[in-house]
Amino acid sequence: MGYKALKSPCLINARKSAMVAGAGVFQSAAPYAGATGMEVTEFDLEPDSYHTANFNAGLVCGQREIMVFIKNIGDENALLSFDRERGGRGRLGYRVSEPRSFGLTARYEF
Repeated sequence: MGYKALKSPCLINARKSAMVAGAGVFQSAAPYAGATGMEVTEFDLEPDSYHTANFNAGLVCGQREIMVFIKNIGDENALLSFDRERGGRGRLGYRVSEPRSFGLTARYEF
């Protein structure tokens, strides 16, 4: 029985977005619990750049296959996108990347 390394493709992705003027300014215009509703909340909607790295390696032996993986090796806490609720009247926040994770995958072909 011979062992062979699994081949995995290398993927590279890049994206650039344009910001709309005034996109990060929110005003609810709904008075509630002592707030006038005229307060203005401003957010910088252009998140910082980030890089994540993943690793996987495995072996195939006949009908058996085993692979180990690590996702987000540097445990980068990246701000992926701005998330708002009810047009800025509710919750304002960012969606973040998944934390570092690791695991083992075992397969058997029959």
